Amino acid sequence: MNLDNLLMLLDEIDCVSQAEKQSLESCLRQLVENIFKLQYWELEQGRNYKQWQSMVFDSRNCIQKSLRNNPKIKEYLETIYPILYQDAVNTSQTQFYIPNNVPIELEQILDKNYFG
Repeated sequence: MNLDNLLMLLDEIDCVSQAEKQSLESCLRQLVENIFKLQYWELEQGRNYKQWQSMVFDSRNCIQKSLRNNPKIKEYLETIYPILYQDAVNTSQTQFYIPNNVPIELEQILDKNYFG
């Protein structure tokens, strides 16, 4: 990425309020963590599957609302996703096993039909 493109991206990101960024990050992180629970937390799936699935819907709705209100926020999502994804992996691995080399792409995790 050249400097002009980076500066343009930073200008666009600045259009997004700090509160909106924090809300978006929280929704995205919750989405990833709940997808992991649906995929990998076998001991708790029987009791919590529907709740986790509901939380996935809520997180996606939160993200989609932000995208509708500010389409430029998609670039911010793409920038922060790898960091938030790794944070979610680290947090979830304290509760249950998650393979290290099975990444989930942003487009896949935002797909309304994807649950792991």
